[in-house]
Amino acid sequence: MTALQPEQRAGILPLAAALTTPAIFRAISGLHPRLRAVAGYHCGLTDRHGVPMAARRGKMLRPALVFLAARSVGSGVERAVAGATAVQLVHEFSLLHDDIMDGDPERRGRLAAWRVFGTSVTLLAGDALLASAVATLDGLPAAQSELAAAMTRLCWGQAEDLHTGPEPSVAHWEQLAAAKSGALLAASCRIGAVLADADPTSTAELGRCGFHLGLAFQAIDDWLGIWGDPACTGKPVGTDIAARRLCLPVVFGLADPGPASRHLTELLLVESVPTLSDFASVVAALDLSHAGESTLAYARRHATLALDCLATLPLPPAVLGEWSELIRFLTARTA
Repeated sequence: MTALQPEQRAGILPLAAALTTPAIFRAISGLHPRLRAVAGYHCGLTDRHGVPMAARRGKMLRPALVFLAARSVGSGVERAVAGATAVQLVHEFSLLHDDIMDGDPERRGRLAAWRVFGTSVTLLAGDALLASAVATLDGLPAAQSELAAAMTRLCWGQAEDLHTGPEPSVAHWEQLAAAKSGALLAASCRIGAVLADADPTSTAELGRCGFHLGLAFQAIDDWLGIWGDPACTGKPVGTDIAARRLCLPVVFGLADPGPASRHLTELLLVESVPTLSDFASVVAALDLSHAGESTLAYARRHATLALDCLATLPLPPAVLGEWSELIRFLTARTA
């Protein structure tokens, strides 16, 4: 299995963090003390006791897309801060709830919030972050509408992912990924555009760019869930396989006409919980079917489609360079 190249963080990501983090901190500071403790810990701003600490943030990809989309239609980033804050708060809400639903014990290299504070208060903290996201866009109805549509799609995807559904296929995986990852990334681009008063055509093209980036992002996430380094990803490998969640490498492996597909079927479609030995066998079968390479190729293909969407817009060279840098980061990241 060919590993991803070491990542180099795109320049827009630290800028997005610097512009958005103060607003996120303000939103969290207004919550009930118990909810503030959960949200601050989960967002990487405080330790479990509520003491401020060096930030352990996520990638800040969604705020970066808001800012880049605004810049793509000739606006400064200042007009887009509210949108960037809102999409990151929605993302943090979704992670809090996802960790509980999936039973994932770790997030960003430490215990998930529900393991530290308990399920009930963590669910409530997620609800509070979602409410804060909506409130952040008060007085901005077009952006608020985009966010609401994305949240509806995100919840649809999560609900669909709770049951086994049809036989695994790339089409079914895409349907889930488009809702769970693509919807919020597309909305981030569209929100940046509408906050910059972009025309409908530019807004639609930027939204399509975000949609393709969502598919590429989820494909890389699925790859990292099997072949990633836990020291970099902050999560143990194999959790998707253990929970029998639909992930793209397994879809490709099952579709392979060779013996790897039969072996995967025997390992994954039985009722018993996979052991460490089973996981090693699954990875060996995936390697035999070149499922990892197929997954990376899929991600690169959708990254190219995202760039094709941008090619329809009259972007300043510097902005196009920032987009290219961010897309390279997404397809080569190790966490």
